[in-house]
Amino acid sequence: PVLAVRASGVTEAVQEGRTGILCPSGDLDTFVMHMAKFANQPQIRASYQVSCRDWVDLFGAEACGRRMIEIYQALQHL
Repeated sequence: PVLAVRASGVTEAVQEGRTGILCPSGDLDTFVMHMAKFANQPQIRASYQVSCRDWVDLFGAEACGRRMIEIYQALQHL
């Protein structure tokens, strides 16, 4: 799972509440609280891990590369 500060670019990469948790910038207490939750609750951590794997399958480098190749091949036939 991802535990990160809400910042430009991160909000597009992390599905809040599904693949990770985004904390407000400068809010160390919230960050530490969520870190402890992931560390102390393996069932919650496991749920996020499954979602992360699904997300990577859709938007990881390999999947994006395959889609780019498909687009280029389709454009060749125009």
